[in-house]
Amino acid sequence: MKATFPSLGACLAATLLASAPSARASVLAYESSSSDFGMIDLTTGQYTFIGNTGQVLAGLGNYGGALYAGVNTSTGFYQVNPANGSLTFIGDGGVPIVATGSTTGGVYELGFNDNLYSVNLTNGALTLIGNTGIPIASPTGMSANGPNLYINSQSNLYLVNTSTGNASLVGSTSPAQFGTMVYIDGMYYAGAATGSPFDIFTFDPNTADVTSSLDSNSPLFWGLAPAVTPLPATLPLFATGLGVMGLFGWRRKRKKAAALAAA
Repeated sequence: MKATFPSLGACLAATLLASAPSARASVLAYESSSSDFGMIDLTTGQYTFIGNTGQVLAGLGNYGGALYAGVNTSTGFYQVNPANGSLTFIGDGGVPIVATGSTTGGVYELGFNDNLYSVNLTNGALTLIGNTGIPIASPTGMSANGPNLYINSQSNLYLVNTSTGNASLVGSTSPAQFGTMVYIDGMYYAGAATGSPFDIFTFDPNTADVTSSLDSNSPLFWGLAPAVTPLPATLPLFATGLGVMGLFGWRRKRKKAAALAAA
């Protein structure tokens, strides 16, 4: 019996597919808690400390691939280094703030005066948008990374108009009290500001209903923003392998065409 062997292309494809990244990936977020900075897996609750910021942050906002934070009850605005949690001073907004967050359109802060501001990411200057009408109470948290801006005050979730500052009550998250929220891959997550252990929640932004909860080893949640993760090491290999397979296929077709022409 004549033995048959798989083609080189088939072997390469099998090897590359075996090493390709899994479709089921962890959902990772940067987290601030008081002055601590770390990363949390929102699917498992596992928190990893990265570094100390040296400031008590009022939340995290992301825009243009960079990470930003305001200082709780103060006026400074900073860029956050996700590698170690260190802060680079950008500017002084001149208004004490209680929450920092973001949308796909920019970074925002909520002042102690109940006003919503947009932040100039070059110099930290605040531009008044309008009064939210949200009672300032502890905890107060702002969302990051979503198409819309949400603010949670104690157990009340508000949708905030980023053109006028007007806030509309969505509903109650009770008994959960969010310290912060983040939108990643079509899902809204929140971190608890009360209780122990501090839970991670998913919630419906249209009703404020909490749809799931998960224990974590995290400290108190003050800010969440999507983590930027590098491409898996196997991905460049996978792409290279596909290119090689394409080259093999092209060479076979060329040889076949030359043989037919010579016949």
